[in-house]
Amino acid sequence: MTGEKTKVRIGRQGTFLFVPFLVLLIVIVCGMSTAYASDNGIPEGYEPPLYNGIPAQQFKDVFEEETVTVEGIEVKRDHYNFGDNAEITFRIFNSTTQETECMVQTESPDGGFTLELPPLQLRKNHNYIFFCEDENYQRGTSVYVHIMDSDDPYATEGPGAYDYKIYDAAHDTYHYEYLETINVFKRDSACADPYDYNRFSLRDGNGDKGLPVIYDGQLMSGISFRLVSNLETVEAVSAEDGRLYADIIEDVTYLVYVDDSDYYIDPFPLVCKDKTEYKEGRFCYDHSSCNRVDELDLIRIGDAPPSNFHRVEKLTSLKGNATVSGINFKHLLLLDRKLDPSVAPDMGDAEYEVVGLTAVNPHRWEICKLKGTDFTYTVNTPEGKYPESVGCIKDGSVQALEYTVPDAGLVSFRMDSISLYPVVIEYSDIVETTPTVKIKSSSYTYTGKNIRPTVTVTADGRKLAADEYTVTYPSASKAVGPYKVRVDLKGRYSGSASVSYSVVPKGTTISSVAKEYKKATVKWKKQSVQTTGYQILYSTSKSFKKGNKTVTVKSVKTVKKTIKKLKSKKTYYFKIRTYRKVGKKNYYSAWSKMKSVRVK
Repeated sequence: MTGEKTKVRIGRQGTFLFVPFLVLLIVIVCGMSTAYASDNGIPEGYEPPLYNGIPAQQFKDVFEEETVTVEGIEVKRDHYNFGDNAEITFRIFNSTTQETECMVQTESPDGGFTLELPPLQLRKNHNYIFFCEDENYQRGTSVYVHIMDSDDPYATEGPGAYDYKIYDAAHDTYHYEYLETINVFKRDSACADPYDYNRFSLRDGNGDKGLPVIYDGQLMSGISFRLVSNLETVEAVSAEDGRLYADIIEDVTYLVYVDDSDYYIDPFPLVCKDKTEYKEGRFCYDHSSCNRVDELDLIRIGDAPPSNFHRVEKLTSLKGNATVSGINFKHLLLLDRKLDPSVAPDMGDAEYEVVGLTAVNPHRWEICKLKGTDFTYTVNTPEGKYPESVGCIKDGSVQALEYTVPDAGLVSFRMDSISLYPVVIEYSDIVETTPTVKIKSSSYTYTGKNIRPTVTVTADGRKLAADEYTVTYPSASKAVGPYKVRVDLKGRYSGSASVSYSVVPKGTTISSVAKEYKKATVKWKKQSVQTTGYQILYSTSKSFKKGNKTVTVKSVKTVKKTIKKLKSKKTYYFKIRTYRKVGKKNYYSAWSKMKSVRVK
Protein backbone atom coordinates (compact mmCIF):
# COMPACT_ATOMS: atom_id res chain seq x y z
CA MET A 1 0.00 0.00 0.00
CA THR A 2 1.20 3.50 -0.75
CA GLY A 3 -0.08 6.75 0.64
CA GLU A 4 0.42 10.48 0.61
CA LYS A 5 3.11 11.79 2.94
CA THR A 6 1.67 13.74 5.81
CA LYS A 7 3.88 15.93 7.96
CA VAL A 8 2.83 16.16 11.58
CA ARG A 9 4.50 18.87 13.66
CA ILE A 10 4.70 18.59 17.42
CA GLY A 11 5.72 21.50 19.62
CA ARG A 12 7.66 21.37 22.88
CA GLN A 13 4.48 20.97 24.89
CA GLY A 14 3.35 18.04 22.79
CA THR A 15 0.68 19.93 20.81
CA PHE A 16 -0.38 18.05 17.70
CA LEU A 17 -1.41 19.44 14.33
CA PHE A 18 -2.83 16.43 12.49
CA VAL A 19 -3.42 16.38 8.75
CA PRO A 20 -5.95 13.73 7.72
CA PHE A 21 -4.20 10.71 6.29
CA LEU A 22 -5.44 9.41 2.95
CA VAL A 23 -5.27 5.68 2.46
CA LEU A 24 -4.81 4.80 -1.21
CA LEU A 25 -5.47 1.64 -3.13
CA ILE A 26 -8.44 0.68 -0.95
CA VAL A 27 -10.47 -2.13 -2.41
CA ILE A 28 -13.95 -3.40 -1.66
CA VAL A 29 -12.97 -6.96 -0.80
CA CYS A 30 -9.66 -8.29 0.43
CA GLY A 31 -7.21 -9.54 -2.15
CA MET A 32 -3.50 -10.09 -2.47
CA SER A 33 -0.99 -7.57 -3.74
CA THR A 34 0.79 -8.51 -6.94
CA ALA A 35 2.26 -12.00 -6.56
CA TYR A 36 5.51 -13.00 -8.24
CA ALA A 37 6.04 -16.61 -9.25
CA SER A 38 7.44 -18.84 -6.51
CA ASP A 39 10.62 -16.92 -5.68
CA ASN A 40 10.41 -16.05 -1.99
CA GLY A 41 14.07 -15.16 -1.51
CA ILE A 42 14.69 -18.16 0.79
CA PRO A 43 17.42 -20.58 -0.37
CA GLU A 44 16.64 -24.28 -0.29
CA GLY A 45 17.47 -25.91 3.00
CA TYR A 46 17.53 -22.62 4.89
CA GLU A 47 17.17 -22.96 8.66
CA PRO A 48 15.72 -19.86 10.36
CA PRO A 49 17.63 -18.43 13.33
CA LEU A 50 16.48 -18.81 16.91
CA TYR A 51 16.33 -15.72 19.11
CA ASN A 52 15.71 -15.50 22.85
CA GLY A 53 14.98 -19.22 23.00
CA ILE A 54 11.75 -18.79 21.05
CA PRO A 55 11.00 -21.62 18.56
CA ALA A 56 10.88 -20.72 14.89
CA GLN A 57 7.16 -21.44 14.63
CA GLN A 58 6.63 -17.93 13.23
CA PHE A 59 8.89 -18.66 10.25
CA LYS A 60 6.80 -18.08 7.14
CA ASP A 61 6.89 -17.14 3.50
CA VAL A 62 6.32 -13.39 3.67
CA PHE A 63 5.40 -13.48 -0.05
CA GLU A 64 2.87 -16.30 0.35
CA GLU A 65 0.38 -16.50 -2.55
CA GLU A 66 -1.96 -19.16 -1.21
CA THR A 67 -4.99 -17.78 0.62
CA VAL A 68 -7.43 -19.09 3.20
CA THR A 69 -11.13 -18.24 3.18
CA VAL A 70 -12.03 -16.46 6.41
CA GLU A 71 -15.77 -16.12 6.89
CA GLY A 72 -18.58 -16.16 9.40
CA ILE A 73 -16.96 -13.77 11.91
CA GLU A 74 -19.84 -12.15 13.76
CA VAL A 75 -19.64 -8.54 14.88
CA LYS A 76 -21.55 -7.73 18.11
CA ARG A 77 -22.24 -4.45 19.88
CA ASP A 78 -21.42 -4.54 23.58
CA HIS A 79 -21.67 -8.36 23.37
CA TYR A 80 -25.20 -8.10 21.98
CA ASN A 81 -26.58 -8.39 18.46
CA PHE A 82 -27.41 -5.14 16.72
CA GLY A 83 -31.00 -5.53 15.68
CA ASP A 84 -30.54 -2.86 12.99
CA ASN A 85 -28.82 -2.43 9.64
CA ALA A 86 -25.66 -0.76 10.98
CA GLU A 87 -22.64 -0.98 8.67
CA ILE A 88 -19.32 -0.98 10.51
CA THR A 89 -16.02 -0.33 8.74
CA PHE A 90 -12.91 -2.42 9.37
CA ARG A 91 -9.37 -2.03 8.03
CA ILE A 92 -7.71 -5.40 7.33
CA PHE A 93 -3.99 -4.88 7.88
CA ASN A 94 -1.43 -7.58 7.05
CA SER A 95 1.14 -7.35 9.83
CA THR A 96 3.47 -9.76 8.02
CA THR A 97 3.73 -7.58 4.91
CA GLN A 98 3.07 -4.27 6.72
CA GLU A 99 0.34 -3.19 4.36
CA THR A 100 -3.38 -2.58 4.41
CA GLU A 101 -4.95 -5.19 2.16
CA CYS A 102 -8.48 -3.82 2.16
CA MET A 103 -11.24 -1.82 3.84
CA VAL A 104 -14.49 -3.76 4.40
CA GLN A 105 -17.94 -3.16 5.84
CA THR A 106 -20.01 -5.61 7.77
CA GLU A 107 -22.84 -7.50 6.07
CA SER A 108 -26.19 -8.61 7.43
CA PRO A 109 -26.88 -12.18 6.24
CA ASP A 110 -30.24 -12.40 8.06
CA GLY A 111 -31.57 -8.99 7.14
CA GLY A 112 -30.30 -6.93 10.05
CA PHE A 113 -30.42 -8.89 13.30
CA THR A 114 -26.77 -10.02 13.12
CA LEU A 115 -23.71 -8.52 11.45
CA GLU A 116 -20.73 -10.36 9.99
CA LEU A 117 -17.50 -9.48 8.27
CA PRO A 118 -17.74 -10.35 4.56
CA PRO A 119 -15.80 -13.43 3.38
CA LEU A 120 -12.08 -12.57 3.23
CA GLN A 121 -9.27 -14.19 1.26
CA LEU A 122 -6.26 -13.81 3.52
CA ARG A 123 -2.75 -15.16 3.09
CA LYS A 124 -1.98 -18.47 4.68
CA ASN A 125 0.21 -18.35 7.79
CA HIS A 126 0.27 -14.54 7.85
CA ASN A 127 -0.61 -12.37 10.85
CA TYR A 128 -3.33 -9.72 10.51
CA ILE A 129 -4.78 -6.90 12.54
CA PHE A 130 -8.49 -6.11 12.21
CA PHE A 131 -8.80 -2.40 13.00
CA CYS A 132 -12.30 -1.09 13.68
CA GLU A 133 -12.19 2.23 11.85
CA ASP A 134 -15.76 3.42 12.03
CA GLU A 135 -17.04 6.87 12.90
CA ASN A 136 -19.70 5.43 15.23
CA TYR A 137 -18.15 2.25 16.65
CA GLN A 138 -14.80 1.27 18.15
CA ARG A 139 -12.93 -1.48 19.96
CA GLY A 140 -10.90 -1.16 23.12
CA THR A 141 -7.98 -2.84 21.34
CA SER A 142 -7.51 -4.15 17.81
CA VAL A 143 -7.99 -7.83 16.93
CA TYR A 144 -4.78 -9.73 16.17
CA VAL A 145 -5.15 -12.98 14.23
CA HIS A 146 -3.10 -15.68 12.59
CA ILE A 147 -4.41 -17.27 9.39
CA MET A 148 -4.33 -21.08 9.38
CA ASP A 149 -5.19 -23.72 6.84
CA SER A 150 -6.60 -27.10 7.79
CA ASP A 151 -3.13 -28.69 7.63
CA ASP A 152 -1.83 -26.45 10.41
CA PRO A 153 -1.53 -28.41 13.69
CA TYR A 154 -2.84 -25.40 15.63
CA ALA A 155 -5.99 -25.17 13.48
CA THR A 156 -8.17 -27.08 15.94
CA GLU A 157 -11.40 -25.69 14.48
CA GLY A 158 -10.45 -25.92 10.81
CA PRO A 159 -9.20 -23.22 8.43
CA GLY A 160 -9.73 -19.57 9.31
CA ALA A 161 -8.51 -16.77 11.57
CA TYR A 162 -7.19 -17.56 15.05
CA ASP A 163 -6.67 -15.03 17.83
CA TYR A 164 -3.14 -15.80 19.01
CA LYS A 165 -3.10 -13.50 22.05
CA ILE A 166 -5.51 -15.49 24.25
CA TYR A 167 -4.06 -16.09 27.72
CA ASP A 168 -4.48 -19.46 29.41
CA ALA A 169 -4.12 -18.68 33.13
CA ALA A 170 -4.11 -22.35 34.14
CA HIS A 171 -1.03 -23.07 32.08
CA ASP A 172 0.41 -19.53 32.05
CA THR A 173 0.61 -19.58 28.26
CA TYR A 174 -0.91 -17.83 25.27
CA HIS A 175 -2.57 -19.96 22.66
CA TYR A 176 -4.51 -19.81 19.39
CA GLU A 177 -8.31 -19.62 19.64
CA TYR A 178 -10.64 -19.72 16.65
CA LEU A 179 -12.05 -16.25 16.00
CA GLU A 180 -15.84 -16.30 15.82
CA THR A 181 -16.87 -12.96 17.29
CA ILE A 182 -15.61 -9.37 17.36
CA ASN A 183 -17.17 -7.05 19.94
CA VAL A 184 -17.44 -3.34 19.24
CA PHE A 185 -18.71 -0.45 21.33
CA LYS A 186 -20.79 2.58 20.47
CA ARG A 187 -18.83 5.84 20.57
CA ASP A 188 -20.18 8.67 22.73
CA SER A 189 -20.08 10.83 19.60
CA ALA A 190 -19.11 10.34 15.99
CA CYS A 191 -15.35 10.32 15.28
CA ALA A 192 -14.25 12.56 12.42
CA ASP A 193 -11.11 10.53 11.67
CA PRO A 194 -11.24 6.94 12.99
CA TYR A 195 -7.88 6.20 11.33
CA ASP A 196 -6.06 8.68 13.56
CA TYR A 197 -8.09 7.47 16.57
CA ASN A 198 -6.18 4.19 16.39
CA ARG A 199 -2.77 5.86 16.64
CA PHE A 200 -0.43 4.90 19.46
CA SER A 201 1.21 7.42 21.82
CA LEU A 202 4.91 6.83 22.51
CA ARG A 203 5.30 5.38 26.02
CA ASP A 204 8.14 4.29 28.27
CA GLY A 205 8.49 0.92 29.98
CA ASN A 206 6.12 1.97 32.77
CA GLY A 207 3.39 2.84 30.31
CA ASP A 208 3.80 6.59 30.91
CA LYS A 209 3.37 8.80 27.85
CA GLY A 210 6.51 10.10 26.20
CA LEU A 211 9.87 8.42 25.58
CA PRO A 212 12.73 9.80 27.73
CA VAL A 213 15.48 11.48 25.66
CA ILE A 214 18.77 10.73 27.40
CA TYR A 215 22.37 11.89 27.11
CA ASP A 216 24.91 10.85 29.73
CA GLY A 217 22.11 9.93 32.13
CA GLN A 218 20.38 13.31 31.79
CA LEU A 219 16.94 14.08 30.32
CA MET A 220 17.34 16.39 27.32
CA SER A 221 14.75 18.93 26.16
CA GLY A 222 14.64 20.82 22.88
CA ILE A 223 16.02 17.97 20.73
CA SER A 224 14.39 17.76 17.27
CA PHE A 225 13.40 14.31 16.02
CA ARG A 226 12.11 12.95 12.72
CA LEU A 227 10.20 9.66 12.61
CA VAL A 228 10.14 8.64 8.94
CA SER A 229 7.96 5.88 7.47
CA ASN A 230 6.78 5.07 3.96
CA LEU A 231 3.39 6.61 4.88
CA GLU A 232 4.32 9.79 6.71
CA THR A 233 6.97 11.82 8.49
CA VAL A 234 6.34 12.81 12.11
CA GLU A 235 8.40 15.72 13.44
CA ALA A 236 8.69 16.28 17.18
CA VAL A 237 10.81 18.16 19.74
CA SER A 238 11.53 16.72 23.18
CA ALA A 239 9.46 18.66 25.72
CA GLU A 240 10.64 20.54 28.81
CA ASP A 241 10.42 17.34 30.85
CA GLY A 242 12.93 15.69 28.48
CA ARG A 243 10.39 13.35 26.89
CA LEU A 244 9.40 12.91 23.27
CA TYR A 245 5.65 12.97 22.71
CA ALA A 246 4.23 11.73 19.42
CA ASP A 247 1.43 9.55 18.06
CA ILE A 248 2.39 6.97 15.45
CA ILE A 249 0.50 4.47 13.30
CA GLU A 250 0.38 1.07 14.91
CA ASP A 251 2.48 -1.64 13.25
CA VAL A 252 4.13 0.80 10.81
CA THR A 253 7.94 1.08 10.98
CA TYR A 254 9.57 4.51 11.45
CA LEU A 255 13.28 5.24 11.10
CA VAL A 256 14.29 7.53 13.96
CA TYR A 257 16.58 10.52 13.26
CA VAL A 258 17.80 13.52 15.26
CA ASP A 259 18.13 16.95 13.65
CA ASP A 260 20.49 18.77 16.01
CA SER A 261 23.84 20.53 15.70
CA ASP A 262 25.25 18.86 18.82
CA TYR A 263 23.61 15.42 19.03
CA TYR A 264 22.58 12.50 16.86
CA ILE A 265 21.12 9.04 17.33
CA ASP A 266 22.07 5.72 15.79
CA PRO A 267 19.10 5.46 13.35
CA PHE A 268 16.87 2.47 14.09
CA PRO A 269 13.41 1.23 13.01
CA LEU A 270 10.79 2.04 15.67
CA VAL A 271 7.44 0.23 15.62
CA CYS A 272 4.42 0.05 17.94
CA LYS A 273 3.65 -3.64 18.56
CA ASP A 274 1.19 -5.58 20.66
CA LYS A 275 3.32 -8.45 22.03
CA THR A 276 1.03 -9.61 24.81
CA GLU A 277 1.59 -13.19 23.64
CA TYR A 278 5.09 -12.76 25.11
CA LYS A 279 3.82 -10.83 28.17
CA GLU A 280 5.36 -7.69 26.71
CA GLY A 281 2.21 -5.71 26.00
CA ARG A 282 1.65 -2.86 23.60
CA PHE A 283 4.82 -0.76 23.52
CA CYS A 284 7.47 0.58 21.16
CA TYR A 285 10.05 -1.87 19.87
CA ASP A 286 13.20 -1.80 17.76
CA HIS A 287 12.09 -3.71 14.67
CA SER A 288 15.70 -4.67 13.87
CA SER A 289 16.16 -6.53 17.16
CA CYS A 290 12.66 -6.83 18.72
CA ASN A 291 13.98 -5.22 21.92
CA ARG A 292 11.61 -2.84 23.67
CA VAL A 293 12.45 0.86 23.35
CA ASP A 294 12.11 2.53 26.76
CA GLU A 295 14.28 5.58 26.00
CA LEU A 296 16.08 7.37 23.18
CA ASP A 297 19.85 7.57 23.76
CA LEU A 298 21.67 10.51 22.19
CA ILE A 299 25.29 10.59 21.02
CA ARG A 300 27.20 13.86 21.12
CA ILE A 301 28.69 14.79 17.76
CA GLY A 302 32.42 14.14 17.98
CA ASP A 303 32.12 11.41 20.60
CA ALA A 304 32.94 7.84 19.65
CA PRO A 305 29.73 5.93 18.89
CA PRO A 306 28.83 3.29 21.46
CA SER A 307 29.96 -0.24 20.78
CA ASN A 308 27.23 -2.64 19.77
CA PHE A 309 27.72 -6.40 19.90
CA HIS A 310 25.06 -6.95 17.23
CA ARG A 311 26.25 -4.15 14.95
CA VAL A 312 25.74 -5.11 11.30
CA GLU A 313 26.56 -2.30 8.89
CA LYS A 314 26.31 -4.42 5.74
CA LEU A 315 23.68 -7.06 5.00
CA THR A 316 24.19 -9.86 2.50
CA SER A 317 21.00 -11.44 1.19
CA LEU A 318 20.23 -15.03 2.12
CA LYS A 319 20.81 -16.09 -1.50
CA GLY A 320 24.05 -14.11 -1.65
CA ASN A 321 23.04 -12.12 -4.74
CA ALA A 322 22.84 -8.67 -3.12
CA THR A 323 24.19 -6.54 -0.28
CA VAL A 324 22.93 -3.35 1.35
CA SER A 325 24.44 -0.85 3.80
CA GLY A 326 23.13 2.32 5.43
CA ILE A 327 22.20 1.65 9.09
CA ASN A 328 22.91 -0.80 11.89
CA PHE A 329 20.76 -3.71 10.70
CA LYS A 330 21.24 -5.85 13.86
CA HIS A 331 19.08 -8.99 13.37
CA LEU A 332 17.40 -7.98 10.10
CA LEU A 333 17.70 -10.28 7.08
CA LEU A 334 17.79 -9.33 3.40
CA LEU A 335 15.88 -11.23 0.72
CA ASP A 336 16.59 -10.83 -2.99
CA ARG A 337 14.03 -12.08 -5.53
CA LYS A 338 13.52 -12.08 -9.28
CA LEU A 339 10.08 -10.58 -9.94
CA ASP A 340 7.70 -10.84 -12.87
CA PRO A 341 9.10 -8.45 -15.54
CA SER A 342 5.55 -7.38 -16.45
CA VAL A 343 5.40 -5.19 -13.31
CA ALA A 344 7.86 -2.75 -14.95
CA PRO A 345 5.93 -0.35 -17.23
CA ASP A 346 7.30 1.26 -20.39
CA MET A 347 10.34 -1.01 -20.77
CA GLY A 348 9.26 -2.09 -24.24
CA ASP A 349 11.57 -4.59 -25.94
CA ALA A 350 14.52 -3.82 -23.68
CA GLU A 351 16.29 -6.71 -22.01
CA TYR A 352 15.87 -6.26 -18.27
CA GLU A 353 15.06 -7.92 -14.98
CA VAL A 354 13.08 -6.76 -11.95
CA VAL A 355 14.59 -7.43 -8.53
CA GLY A 356 12.84 -7.28 -5.18
CA LEU A 357 15.07 -6.33 -2.23
CA THR A 358 13.28 -6.85 1.07
CA ALA A 359 14.35 -6.55 4.72
CA VAL A 360 12.75 -9.03 7.11
CA ASN A 361 12.50 -9.13 10.90
CA PRO A 362 13.36 -12.79 11.68
CA HIS A 363 11.78 -12.82 15.17
CA ARG A 364 8.24 -12.54 13.82
CA TRP A 365 9.01 -12.95 10.11
CA GLU A 366 7.63 -9.57 9.07
CA ILE A 367 8.68 -7.33 6.22
CA CYS A 368 10.52 -4.28 7.55
CA LYS A 369 9.81 -1.22 5.40
CA LEU A 370 12.48 1.44 5.89
CA LYS A 371 12.65 4.92 4.40
CA GLY A 372 14.50 8.14 4.96
CA THR A 373 18.22 7.54 4.44
CA ASP A 374 20.53 6.57 1.58
CA PHE A 375 20.89 2.81 1.34
CA THR A 376 23.67 1.53 -0.91
CA TYR A 377 22.94 -1.70 -2.79
CA THR A 378 25.23 -3.97 -4.77
CA VAL A 379 23.52 -6.63 -6.91
CA ASN A 380 24.95 -9.50 -8.94
CA THR A 381 24.31 -9.25 -12.69
CA PRO A 382 23.94 -12.12 -15.20
CA GLU A 383 27.06 -13.47 -16.87
CA GLY A 384 27.70 -11.84 -20.22
CA LYS A 385 25.42 -8.85 -19.50
CA TYR A 386 26.25 -5.20 -18.82
CA PRO A 387 23.91 -2.80 -16.94
CA GLU A 388 22.69 -0.06 -19.29
CA SER A 389 20.35 1.60 -16.77
CA VAL A 390 18.98 1.15 -13.26
CA GLY A 391 15.67 2.43 -11.92
CA CYS A 392 12.99 1.73 -9.34
CA ILE A 393 9.25 1.36 -9.85
CA LYS A 394 7.64 4.23 -7.99
CA ASP A 395 4.30 5.96 -8.53
CA GLY A 396 3.53 3.73 -11.50
CA SER A 397 6.67 4.41 -13.51
CA VAL A 398 10.34 3.49 -13.64
CA GLN A 399 12.39 6.29 -12.09
CA ALA A 400 16.09 6.42 -12.93
CA LEU A 401 18.78 5.79 -10.29
CA GLU A 402 22.44 6.69 -10.53
CA TYR A 403 24.59 3.57 -10.65
CA THR A 404 28.15 2.32 -11.00
CA VAL A 405 29.71 -0.95 -12.15
CA PRO A 406 32.32 -1.60 -9.42
CA ASP A 407 33.46 -4.86 -10.95
CA ALA A 408 32.49 -7.45 -13.54
CA GLY A 409 29.18 -9.07 -12.65
CA LEU A 410 28.10 -6.32 -10.21
CA VAL A 411 26.04 -3.13 -10.27
CA SER A 412 25.83 -0.66 -7.39
CA PHE A 413 23.20 2.03 -6.75
CA ARG A 414 21.46 3.98 -3.99
CA MET A 415 17.84 4.26 -2.88
CA ASP A 416 16.25 6.05 0.06
CA SER A 417 14.35 2.94 1.16
CA ILE A 418 14.28 -0.83 1.67
CA SER A 419 11.35 -3.17 0.91
CA LEU A 420 9.33 -0.51 -0.93
CA TYR A 421 10.27 -0.25 -4.59
CA PRO A 422 11.23 -3.03 -7.03
CA VAL A 423 14.46 -2.34 -8.91
CA VAL A 424 14.63 -2.53 -12.72
CA ILE A 425 18.03 -3.29 -14.28
CA GLU A 426 18.36 -3.00 -18.06
CA TYR A 427 21.11 -4.97 -19.81
CA SER A 428 23.02 -5.16 -23.04
CA ASP A 429 25.32 -7.95 -24.20
CA ILE A 430 28.96 -7.61 -23.24
CA VAL A 431 30.98 -7.08 -26.45
CA GLU A 432 33.99 -9.33 -27.08
CA THR A 433 36.77 -7.16 -28.46
CA THR A 434 40.53 -6.97 -28.68
CA PRO A 435 41.94 -4.05 -26.74
CA THR A 436 45.03 -2.10 -27.74
CA VAL A 437 47.31 -1.38 -24.79
CA LYS A 438 50.01 1.29 -24.89
CA ILE A 439 52.55 2.45 -22.34
CA LYS A 440 54.76 5.53 -22.37
CA SER A 441 57.96 3.58 -22.95
CA SER A 442 59.12 0.04 -23.42
CA SER A 443 62.17 0.61 -21.20
CA TYR A 444 62.46 2.06 -17.67
CA THR A 445 65.55 2.77 -15.61
CA TYR A 446 66.09 0.86 -12.36
CA THR A 447 64.99 2.87 -9.29
CA GLY A 448 65.01 0.27 -6.53
CA LYS A 449 61.21 0.26 -6.56
CA ASN A 450 58.64 -1.71 -8.56
CA ILE A 451 58.16 -0.24 -12.03
CA ARG A 452 54.47 -0.10 -13.01
CA PRO A 453 53.94 1.97 -16.15
CA THR A 454 50.63 3.74 -16.74
CA VAL A 455 48.58 2.19 -19.55
CA THR A 456 46.32 3.69 -22.19
CA VAL A 457 43.63 1.28 -23.41
CA THR A 458 41.66 1.57 -26.63
CA ALA A 459 38.80 -0.69 -27.71
CA ASP A 460 35.84 -0.44 -30.03
CA GLY A 461 37.33 2.68 -31.57
CA ARG A 462 37.61 4.76 -28.40
CA LYS A 463 39.85 5.34 -25.40
CA LEU A 464 38.45 3.53 -22.37
CA ALA A 465 38.00 5.01 -18.93
CA ALA A 466 39.93 3.50 -16.04
CA ASP A 467 36.82 1.84 -14.61
CA GLU A 468 36.33 -0.14 -17.83
CA TYR A 469 39.32 -2.40 -17.36
CA THR A 470 41.58 -3.87 -14.73
CA VAL A 471 45.38 -3.75 -14.90
CA THR A 472 47.53 -6.59 -13.57
CA TYR A 473 51.19 -5.84 -12.94
CA PRO A 474 53.93 -8.31 -11.95
CA SER A 475 54.07 -8.82 -8.19
CA ALA A 476 57.71 -7.70 -8.23
CA SER A 477 59.18 -5.55 -11.00
CA LYS A 478 62.11 -3.59 -9.60
CA ALA A 479 65.03 -5.79 -10.72
CA VAL A 480 66.54 -5.37 -14.17
CA GLY A 481 64.82 -7.69 -16.62
CA PRO A 482 61.71 -8.27 -18.78
CA TYR A 483 58.11 -7.77 -17.61
CA LYS A 484 54.54 -7.72 -18.90
CA VAL A 485 51.48 -5.74 -17.87
CA ARG A 486 48.06 -7.32 -18.57
CA VAL A 487 44.77 -5.54 -19.19
CA ASP A 488 41.37 -7.26 -18.83
CA LEU A 489 38.30 -5.42 -20.03
CA LYS A 490 35.21 -5.25 -17.85
CA GLY A 491 31.83 -3.61 -17.96
CA ARG A 492 30.37 -3.54 -21.44
CA TYR A 493 33.47 -5.12 -23.00
CA SER A 494 35.39 -8.34 -22.54
CA GLY A 495 38.82 -9.22 -23.84
CA SER A 496 42.42 -8.95 -22.73
CA ALA A 497 45.84 -7.96 -23.99
CA SER A 498 49.37 -7.61 -22.66
CA VAL A 499 52.26 -5.27 -23.38
CA SER A 500 55.94 -5.92 -22.60
CA TYR A 501 58.46 -3.61 -21.02
CA SER A 502 61.85 -3.93 -19.41
CA VAL A 503 63.76 -2.47 -16.49
CA VAL A 504 67.35 -1.53 -17.41
CA PRO A 505 70.30 -0.64 -15.16
CA LYS A 506 71.27 2.87 -14.23
CA GLY A 507 73.73 4.44 -16.63
CA THR A 508 77.14 5.99 -15.98
CA THR A 509 79.11 8.96 -17.31
CA ILE A 510 82.54 9.37 -18.89
CA SER A 511 84.87 11.22 -16.55
CA SER A 512 87.65 11.80 -19.06
CA VAL A 513 89.28 10.66 -22.30
CA ALA A 514 93.10 10.92 -22.43
CA LYS A 515 94.79 11.17 -25.83
CA GLU A 516 97.86 9.14 -26.67
CA TYR A 517 99.65 8.10 -29.84
CA LYS A 518 97.11 6.09 -31.83
CA LYS A 519 95.16 5.29 -28.69
CA ALA A 520 92.90 6.84 -26.03
CA THR A 521 92.17 5.97 -22.39
CA VAL A 522 88.52 6.30 -21.31
CA LYS A 523 87.63 6.70 -17.62
CA TRP A 524 84.10 6.54 -16.16
CA LYS A 525 82.16 6.49 -12.89
CA LYS A 526 81.63 3.12 -11.30
CA GLN A 527 78.01 1.83 -11.34
CA SER A 528 77.66 -1.62 -9.79
CA VAL A 529 73.96 -1.80 -8.77
CA GLN A 530 72.05 -4.35 -10.87
CA THR A 531 74.91 -4.17 -13.37
CA THR A 532 77.12 -6.82 -15.01
CA GLY A 533 79.51 -4.57 -16.96
CA TYR A 534 79.95 -1.70 -19.40
CA GLN A 535 79.95 -1.11 -23.17
CA ILE A 536 81.94 1.68 -24.83
CA LEU A 537 80.90 3.04 -28.21
CA TYR A 538 83.37 5.07 -30.30
CA SER A 539 83.46 6.46 -33.81
CA THR A 540 85.04 9.14 -35.99
CA SER A 541 81.48 10.21 -36.86
CA LYS A 542 80.08 12.75 -34.42
CA SER A 543 76.58 11.53 -35.26
CA PHE A 544 77.60 7.88 -34.86
CA LYS A 545 76.03 7.12 -38.23
CA LYS A 546 78.99 5.17 -39.58
CA GLY A 547 82.18 3.51 -38.56
CA ASN A 548 80.98 2.62 -35.08
CA LYS A 549 82.89 0.19 -32.90
CA THR A 550 82.21 -1.18 -29.42
CA VAL A 551 84.27 -2.48 -26.56
CA THR A 552 82.72 -4.57 -23.76
CA VAL A 553 84.06 -4.40 -20.20
CA LYS A 554 82.81 -7.44 -18.30
CA SER A 555 83.63 -6.33 -14.76
CA VAL A 556 81.75 -3.61 -12.90
CA LYS A 557 84.93 -2.96 -10.86
CA THR A 558 86.81 -1.74 -13.92
CA VAL A 559 86.50 2.03 -14.41
CA LYS A 560 88.94 2.72 -17.29
CA LYS A 561 89.82 1.23 -20.66
CA THR A 562 92.56 1.99 -23.19
CA ILE A 563 91.39 1.69 -26.79
CA LYS A 564 94.20 1.01 -29.24
CA LYS A 565 94.79 0.97 -33.01
CA LEU A 566 93.20 4.36 -33.54
CA LYS A 567 94.19 6.58 -36.48
CA SER A 568 96.61 9.35 -35.76
CA LYS A 569 95.49 12.94 -36.07
CA LYS A 570 91.82 11.86 -36.05
CA THR A 571 89.09 13.05 -33.72
CA TYR A 572 87.22 10.25 -31.96
CA TYR A 573 83.86 10.43 -30.17
CA PHE A 574 83.02 8.23 -27.17
CA LYS A 575 79.87 7.11 -25.27
CA ILE A 576 79.36 4.52 -22.54
CA ARG A 577 76.48 2.53 -21.10
CA THR A 578 75.95 -0.17 -18.49
CA TYR A 579 74.44 -3.59 -19.03
CA ARG A 580 73.11 -6.50 -17.00
CA LYS A 581 72.85 -10.04 -18.26
CA VAL A 582 69.56 -11.79 -17.38
CA GLY A 583 69.39 -15.29 -18.71
CA LYS A 584 70.89 -15.16 -22.18
CA LYS A 585 69.97 -11.55 -22.84
CA ASN A 586 71.72 -8.29 -22.01
CA TYR A 587 69.70 -5.27 -20.86
CA TYR A 588 71.41 -1.95 -21.54
CA SER A 589 71.10 1.47 -19.97
CA ALA A 590 70.84 4.61 -22.05
CA TRP A 591 74.08 5.96 -23.60
CA SER A 592 75.96 8.61 -21.69
CA LYS A 593 76.72 12.04 -23.04
CA MET A 594 79.42 12.12 -25.71
CA LYS A 595 83.06 13.09 -25.12
CA SER A 596 85.69 13.53 -27.83
CA VAL A 597 89.46 13.66 -28.21
CA ARG A 598 91.95 14.15 -31.09
CA VAL A 599 94.47 11.36 -30.84
CA LYS A 600 98.19 11.89 -31.38
